[in-house]
Amino acid sequence: MEEAFAAIERADKVDEYEPLMNEAADKLNDILDMEAQAEA
Repeated sequence: MEEAFAAIERADKVDEYEPLMNEAADKLNDILDMEAQAEA
């Protein structure tokens, strides 16, 4: 039972971090795009 609660807590943390991860990925893609354009 305790393991189930721990799994639920981890899932909640993933839900919290997912938007941050998506935002970071978007920023990284923007930087990579800018670098690619600078080299072109």
